[in-house]
Amino acid sequence: MAERNISNNELAEMLGMHPTSISRMKTRRQFTRIDEPTLNALCEALQCQPGDLMVYEPDDSRPNKT
Repeated sequence: MAERNISNNELAEMLGMHPTSISRMKTRRQFTRIDEPTLNALCEALQCQPGDLMVYEPDDSRPNKT
């Protein structure tokens, strides 16, 4: 959003969401899920790929399989 100079309110309007929902997506470290229409809308609005929005981080609480 910063690279494209888009505010929470602008993105919320583009996606038909409440600005608080955008803020929650930005600040949460973990998501239970994100549905395909929302992901598609985010990518379209921000002109990016899903990998630009997410980063994989291993779950430290899971035991290592060695």
